[in-house]
This record gives sequence, structure tokens and C-alpha cells, in this order.
Amino acid sequence: MTEKELWGYFGKKVKVKCATGETIKGIVKGFTRAIDNDPEVASIEIPYSDNGSYEIMANEIKSIDILTDSK
Repeated sequence: MTEKELWGYFGKKVKVKCATGETIKGIVKGFTRAIDNDPEVASIEIPYSDNGSYEIMANEIKSIDILTDSK
């Protein structure tokens, strides 16, 4: 998954299938470029509460599907 592909999901409701088998659904509220991240891998953030969010690294993502409000 490239940085450009990840950036394209910003603000969208998605379902992320992780390499570990976990599935995370939500709106992508954050994006971090590889150069600004340690380790140097781009990532997205999906909030799970007001106080926390999942940070999912590009190399942990198996697939991403954009969801509509009806799903």
C-alpha cells in the first residue's frame, strides 16, 4: 500500500483487513507520511473512541474497502 493510496482514504468510511486477520471499520481521521513516522512506514488512524484510535501501518494492511452509509 503506497502513501498516495493511503491518503486517498482520508475522510472516508472504510473496512481495513489487517495481515493479522483483524478487521477494523471506521472513518480515516489521520494520515502520517513515512518520512514523519518511526519506523519509516506510512500509516492511517481510525478512532475507536473520543480518547483513542487505531494506528495502522501500511505494511500491516491486507486490503481496504470503502463503505457506504448503508453498510
